Amino acid sequence: MAFSVTIGSLNITSWIADSGFKWERNDIDAPDSGRDMNGTMRRKIIASKDKMQITCRSITSTQLTQLFNALTNATVSVTYTVPGGSSRTSTFYNSKKSAGVVQDIGSAILYDGVSFDLIEV
Repeated sequence: MAFSVTIGSLNITSWIADSGFKWERNDIDAPDSGRDMNGTMRRKIIASKDKMQITCRSITSTQLTQLFNALTNATVSVTYTVPGGSSRTSTFYNSKKSAGVVQDIGSAILYDGVSFDLIEV
């Protein structure tokens, strides 16, 4: 299976920079997890959630608008390839986006360093 990231119906795979995709799996512990008086760790994992940090290659103004529009809602459905090659669809939220202008070529502006995080709900 080939690597892929689709936000809603927008496939952004070709927009992702080389080394621009970082995936994390985060365990969520129960409130009573922690060390006891003997120093023994007592841990109860109640959920595991994915997080992706994505940086795009230089993209056009139109692509940037499409991307930011796809990330406008409070949550978005994302289909992506997890390490190991399986495909997964889940609901994510996005709390920050950034972009910088790399060059202005006549009427075409290219944006560089476009980055955002997706955190599983």
